[in-house]
Amino acid sequence: MSGSLVIPATLPDHFRKADGSKGVTMDSLLSFELRSVDNLYHIDGDKKKLFVEFQETAVEYGKTEKSTIPALADIDLSSAQKRPIKFKFVKATHVQWGINFAGVVKVEHEDGAVIDVYVPGIRTYDIAGITGDPHASERIGGNCANTQTAISAVELIALKEGASVDDLGKIQTAVSGIVRCFHGRVALSKWMQLQLVEAVLEKKPVTPYPEFVQKQVDSGDLELDSNREHTKAFLESYRSGSPRLPAQYYKKVKAKDLAFLPDLLTSDQMKEFNQMTE
Repeated sequence: MSGSLVIPATLPDHFRKADGSKGVTMDSLLSFELRSVDNLYHIDGDKKKLFVEFQETAVEYGKTEKSTIPALADIDLSSAQKRPIKFKFVKATHVQWGINFAGVVKVEHEDGAVIDVYVPGIRTYDIAGITGDPHASERIGGNCANTQTAISAVELIALKEGASVDDLGKIQTAVSGIVRCFHGRVALSKWMQLQLVEAVLEKKPVTPYPEFVQKQVDSGDLELDSNREHTKAFLESYRSGSPRLPAQYYKKVKAKDLAFLPDLLTSDQMKEFNQMTE
């Protein structure tokens, strides 16, 4: 049964260091004021470069043992000019296009224009997720939220320092192995970068995620096979004007979050959830 019950989404409390231990808090990372973050980036003022130095250790698709994949890039800022923009992260479950995001980054331009960038988190519904996938299911988990937030954060920092769209491409290429092998959320990663280009460089409202996914389907980049029945159902409901989260998503939430739900939902919402997932 599909539904409109909102499951609260959130971000991990801390970003992860290379060894998996706790690093800076997500609040600190998303202040966009740090010049250096362990296992992510540092800005060298003397060399006028931003260095991306990120690595992750996990189990790749089709393998049983953990491996480490690095993501390295250096962005030349010698001829770049800092952009007169501000970023403010608002941490609260935010429903847009029927999807439960963990918050928004408000991109504030010099002329007063403010454009929202939507940030997925733990328990966010991913339209492009794959039912039964060990990494990229319908429900975004903590590891995926940690990695995607980190990628978006360093790209926003780069843009603030004056990086170009080509520079963002370098970062995206550097992290693509981690996204593809450990998380599988390729469509989501592409859309997140598109949001930043639109909100910061083009100064226009971002492309809705359902419309981005539909374009991926139309181009053949995203296949609607039997493991994406939920994608078909959601896109149909979105086109009808009443987007509803699919049953597959709620069942995945039940499998992963049942013990926490009484602290996140009211008693009436829990009754509704239980009826939906029977």
